[in-house]
Amino acid sequence: MTPNPGLEAVGGFIFDIETDGSIQTNEGVTRSAAPNKKQANIIFDQSGRPVTIPASNGVIYLINKMLDPLITYFGEDAPGTDLPPITRQPGTMADVLRQHPGLTTLTSALDQIDPEFVDRLSLYSTDPRVNERTVYLAPSDAAFQVLPASVAQAITAPSKYFGLGDYVEGNPFVQSGLGFNITLDTGQANNAGVQERICADNGCVWLLRRWLDPMYGAFS
Repeated sequence: MTPNPGLEAVGGFIFDIETDGSIQTNEGVTRSAAPNKKQANIIFDQSGRPVTIPASNGVIYLINKMLDPLITYFGEDAPGTDLPPITRQPGTMADVLRQHPGLTTLTSALDQIDPEFVDRLSLYSTDPRVNERTVYLAPSDAAFQVLPASVAQAITAPSKYFGLGDYVEGNPFVQSGLGFNITLDTGQANNAGVQERICADNGCVWLLRRWLDPMYGAFS
């Protein structure tokens, strides 16, 4: 079929259709350290024509997988090795956010959008085991720098709670407070490389090189 680059979806993200019918969604939008991957393929009939459904306002093309538009904006880090070692500092996770020089953009955004979330990170549990398991996977300044300018100001609010969850050292995942599992593999959390892990008295803050994509790997 004829390649069709730069199509704009209803949700606003851009995707490309290659000659073999494969679909990619992060080509040139965000600086992605991992090679661009095809997310889905257009379905063809036995004669080699795309399977379509005509509509009054256009044509529907059938594809074999769901698309993940967030990877378009957040990008993906190249695989690393292991998670970085833990460093410890007294105080709370809120103190880590306010004091770490690599979290200034996130802290400033949260102070404007939802200061109560930062206050929540200053709370302790009466159960020490809960404090030991609590983690916040925080996008670092580097994560903001790779975002397209058009979306950098719009993504803080829906993403902050996804990165707050429970982790037991050695497990292959972090259980998000929203009920999702964040996969840990080759030094990454989902699509984002883990830069640093800092544990305070009420939990740990992990600095990420990218914003977490909650749908990462769900449709592969």
